[in-house]
Amino acid sequence: EQGPGVTAALLASSTKLCTSKQLYQECLAIYECVSLDPNLRIEDKSVWSCLLFSAVEAGCHQHCRLFFEKLKASGGAPSPKDYGNMIRFASVTKESGLALALVREMREVGVSIDCIVYNTVL
Repeated sequence: EQGPGVTAALLASSTKLCTSKQLYQECLAIYECVSLDPNLRIEDKSVWSCLLFSAVEAGCHQHCRLFFEKLKASGGAPSPKDYGNMIRFASVTKESGLALALVREMREVGVSIDCIVYNTVL
């Protein structure tokens, strides 16, 4: 099955727009549709960040790990906000081991940890 042939630039624009307008379910639906296209390559780190945030906000936790791994694979360390979203996911799903591992990883890669992240882990 092939997706709609959407360009990576159009996906980036629509993902950012949906996220900014708090249309989290719609953002994920767009991804689900375009992910059917085997030729689509998403290399824009901000797309994965928006998708991760949308998945956490919408409670679609089955996508969080994938989006975070894709974000990490797109180059460089995730931002403090991205780690914070994953820690929120770990908190909601009661995965304390994951939350602690993420804090450990943040320290290892030199990403700053704020009091909100620490409180979420607790």
